[in-house]
Amino acid sequence: MVNTSHLDTTSKFFEEASNFTSEAERLIKVRLLQNKFRKSLFELNPSCVVSGFNNSKFLIASHIKPWSLSNEEERIDPYNGVLLTPTFDRLFDQGFISFKLDGEILLSKELSLEDQSFFKIPQHLVIKPFLAQKEYLEFHFDEIFRS
Repeated sequence: MVNTSHLDTTSKFFEEASNFTSEAERLIKVRLLQNKFRKSLFELNPSCVVSGFNNSKFLIASHIKPWSLSNEEERIDPYNGVLLTPTFDRLFDQGFISFKLDGEILLSKELSLEDQSFFKIPQHLVIKPFLAQKEYLEFHFDEIFRS
């Protein structure tokens, strides 16, 4: 009788190595897409839509409709994004701030006046959304914003 246990181990190794390569390739693809998305956002508006801060080292390319809920086209669509400072990115991602279709900022009722003051959230800000952003803003308001 021939011992084939080493063949099973070898086969398993190559299968795992193949999975690793596929995962590594997927991660590289995601990074390339995210980089393309970020560059496209800077071409549309090179500053934080809330604060106007424009040092690119500190700005986050934030998806309006989250990456995890977007299809491949939406993930790289620059109109599905805004540049935000880290604080405003977190507030936006968690639904504490959003924007009406006309660009007026919306503040969640869950934010106290102390929170608003601490984070220096403008009370009467109006951004100028692109027409192509309105569908994404509507999604954010309906699905993410904590009204």
